[in-house]
Amino acid sequence: MSKKHKSDDASAAKFSGRVDKIDVSGNRFGEVAPEKALIPGLIEVVFKDPDQSGVKSWNFAEEKERTEFAEVWPAGLQKILRVNDLRSWKPSFPLRYPWTKESDEEALNKYQAEGRDKFVTLNFSSRAETRRIARELRILPELEQAVAVPQVRPPSDPLDEPLMGRSEQPAPICNGTGCLETQWYIFRCKVNEAWQNVNALGEGISGKDVVVADIDWGFNVNHQDLQARIAKTQNIDLNSIDPSNVANGARLHHGTAALGLAGAAVNGLGIAGVAFGSELWAIQAGMDDTVQPDRWAAGIKFVRDEPSPARKVILLEVQTATGGNIEMDPLVAQEIRLAIADNIVVCVPAGNGARDAGIGDDNLAIPATGSILVGATDFGPQNNVRGFSNFGCRVVIYAPGDLNRDVTCGPSDDGYLPGLGGTSGAVAKVAGVAALMLEKNPALTHREVRDILARSSVPVFDGPSTQIGVLLDAGQAVNDA
Repeated sequence: MSKKHKSDDASAAKFSGRVDKIDVSGNRFGEVAPEKALIPGLIEVVFKDPDQSGVKSWNFAEEKERTEFAEVWPAGLQKILRVNDLRSWKPSFPLRYPWTKESDEEALNKYQAEGRDKFVTLNFSSRAETRRIARELRILPELEQAVAVPQVRPPSDPLDEPLMGRSEQPAPICNGTGCLETQWYIFRCKVNEAWQNVNALGEGISGKDVVVADIDWGFNVNHQDLQARIAKTQNIDLNSIDPSNVANGARLHHGTAALGLAGAAVNGLGIAGVAFGSELWAIQAGMDDTVQPDRWAAGIKFVRDEPSPARKVILLEVQTATGGNIEMDPLVAQEIRLAIADNIVVCVPAGNGARDAGIGDDNLAIPATGSILVGATDFGPQNNVRGFSNFGCRVVIYAPGDLNRDVTCGPSDDGYLPGLGGTSGAVAKVAGVAALMLEKNPALTHREVRDILARSSVPVFDGPSTQIGVLLDAGQAVNDA
């Protein structure tokens, strides 16, 4: 690991990429009222006893949905559904995904063992007041949860690399297409110190032999900092003609930028990702018209099922349409819990709604998953101050997520963006540090990674003096690993 710092002038002369400009004005989270940010007519319910869900009698080979009530449904549930004119229902999880390799019997046994047979999706009229109906259903003793399903929406958007810089104070680097600022966040979060650690072979830490799987809105897999780094691609759209094609829609900049922050190559062309030696998986769950969060649940399931000898880190790039914590969705939350049970490290954005990350769009407490929930800070010359990120006791760690100052990979093959911003950018950096920690100590559990990150002593403030959390300290985290 070279410790030599090149001057900013030398870096500027070497930087020959383009400055990509993505218009994210007017696409901030928090502009959609919660009642208008729900999927019309849909409610997800979780039964306490799978024998009462009706799923055990389901014919997965033939049935798409049922219009008649399940005989095992309790009378109180049937009454509420009848009064509110339930149109149809189905199991929330499919028995098999396109990549599933088990037999039907094996898949069914696993389905039941993982508790998927407790989840049911109810379909009412598109004009139904699903928030009210969900409140009525939650009173029933047979149900653990009832949630009006939130929409998701496309988000707004090493040391000698040309755009790296030399300190935690950004410096401009310009060429014929515009100006970018250097990777100040690397130094603010002491990632450079983490890189100077050594693994079992005496090599510098870079995330080697760890998978970082980004479940996102699309990718340019040909970007010069990513094309040699991406080892696996998967499109979660069940109707996709080519399941390996993850370059669908107009939001490719988001996945490209997030993967760049997490693991861009050290190749002398642009930026260095936090875990530049890790194996990257690009998983497209969303496109321009995607509103349902179940594709992210399916994406997590894909990462769980896909064989790899390496430890895995999931980077979940999604939040509700109002900038809320996506863990309010029961399907996504269940898959997060199952991934953690599989000893996968799961990093989740807290959301960009400037509110408590432990409260859902329905104003109810979100059941904890145990994930590494990440908040975001804006750039400050000295203090680390929360931006429009969500906050609260559920947030494990904060990381930089400045909309205009966090340089990363852009959508063109040789382009770079001035900033991804918000918790999308913050959670990508944390996922990269988790990969560095797992290279240092592959035996770490998800909980141990989470606890080590939370022990940072670098304060984050809400306003001039009120400390609300701690900032990502990669040097401390890798040392403690």
